[in-house]
Amino acid sequence: NLDDGRSFTTNAYSDKEITAIAFSISGSSTVYTGTINENAVTASSVPFGTTQVNISTLELSAFATADKISGESIAITGETIVVTAQDSSTKDYSVTITTLPPSTEKEISGMTIRVGTTDYTGTVSGSRVIFNDELPNGTTQATISELILSTGASASLNVGGTLTITGGQNILVTAQDASTQTYAFTFKVFAGERDSTKEFSLATLSGAGNNNPSSLWSDGTTMWVGDNDDIKLYAYNLSTKTRDSSKDFNTLTGNFVNGLWANDTTMWVIGEGYPDAEVHAYTISTKARNEAEDFNDLSITTYNDYPNGLWSDGTTMWIGSDDDDKLYAHNLTSKAADSSKDFNTLTTASNEHPRALWSDGTTMWVLDNSDRKIYAYKMSDKSIDESKEFNLDSQNTHSAGIWSDGTTMWVSDGNDDKIYAYNFVKTYE
Repeated sequence: NLDDGRSFTTNAYSDKEITAIAFSISGSSTVYTGTINENAVTASSVPFGTTQVNISTLELSAFATADKISGESIAITGETIVVTAQDSSTKDYSVTITTLPPSTEKEISGMTIRVGTTDYTGTVSGSRVIFNDELPNGTTQATISELILSTGASASLNVGGTLTITGGQNILVTAQDASTQTYAFTFKVFAGERDSTKEFSLATLSGAGNNNPSSLWSDGTTMWVGDNDDIKLYAYNLSTKTRDSSKDFNTLTGNFVNGLWANDTTMWVIGEGYPDAEVHAYTISTKARNEAEDFNDLSITTYNDYPNGLWSDGTTMWIGSDDDDKLYAHNLTSKAADSSKDFNTLTTASNEHPRALWSDGTTMWVLDNSDRKIYAYKMSDKSIDESKEFNLDSQNTHSAGIWSDGTTMWVSDGNDDKIYAYNFVKTYE
C-alpha cells in the first residue's frame, strides 16, 4: 500500500537458466567447461575411465536455485539438474559428459630398483629395461622403488613388488584400450665368475719355463708374469696369450717377485723382504735398474718387513704387508710414507694374508692367498665393500698375483703354473 491508499502487485522472476557451468575431477586442476544448449549441458575430453566429476562452477538466472550446488559430485551420464525460478517454475537440464577414447600408450618411461638401501636406475631401450650399474655380489632379488608408466597404463608389478634378478623376469604393461607390452630386463651383478676362455694355460707358462708364476702386471697389451724361481718377468700377449720374449725382464735383482706395478716408463718390483724390504725400479724401455726410483728400507720407514702387492693411482703407491695385514701408502714421487692414506681395515675383514693388489680407482681388491679369496675395499674411505668380494675357484689353490682390465681379473697360481680368469660382472636377461 502506498501512503495515499493505493496498492500495487510485483511479479516473481520466471527465469530459470543455467548461465555457466564447469566441471573438475578430484586430484586434478584441469577445468572442463560445459556447453549449454536449450535443456542440455554437455562437456567433453575428460580422461578415459572417469565416472564422476565435481561441479566446480554453477551460475544461474537471478533469484533462481538448483538442486545441485558447486562442489557436488555427479555421474558423467544420467544426471539431471533441476533449476527453479523465483516463481517456482522449473527447468530440467540433462547432463552428458564424454571421455577421451582409451589410450593405446603402454610404455615404461622410468624405473628404479632397490637392493638393500641402495637404489639403481634403469635405462629403457625399446621393450627392455637395462640396469648398467653393477648389483652386489649374490643379489637374486630387488624391490621396485619407482615405476613410471604411460598415463592410464597399469603393470603386472608395481612399486614395492619384487623382481627376480637371475633371469627371465618380465613385466606386462596394459594400456587403457587393453593392449599390452611385455618388458624384459637386463641386470648386471658383480660375480667374480671363472672364465676359462680367457686363461693363460699350463702349457703356455710351463712351455716358457715360467714354472712358479707370481705377480702380474699389464699395460693392456702385454701381460708380465713374475717368477719366484727364475726371478724374472716373462712377457705374454694379453689378447692371444702367446709369448713375447722380446719384452721379458731378465735383469731383476732381489730374492723374489712379490708385487708389480708400472707407469709408462718405470716398472716397480717388490724384490726384497726383511731386513731390507725394498721395491726395485726398472726402466721399461731398457729393462735396466733405476735405483733413483726405488722404495728403500720399508722395514724402517713403515715397519713393513714383508711387502706383498703393489698398486698406484699415479700419485700414491700402496704396498701390502703380509706381516701387518694392512696396505701402506707412499708418495710415488718422493717415496715418503703417507699414513693418512693407509688401509687399516684388512684385519677387520679377516684379510690376514694380503698377497696382491689391484684397483680401478674406486675399489681396491686385495688377494688373500690363505683364504683363496679376493677382498674389496672402497678407495674413498678404505671401508670394506663385501658387495664386490669373491672367492677363487676351488682349483686356484696357490694364488699369487692379480691384475685386471676392469672387466676380467686374472689370478696367477704357483702350483698349477697357469693364470686363472674371473669375470667381474655376470649379466642376466
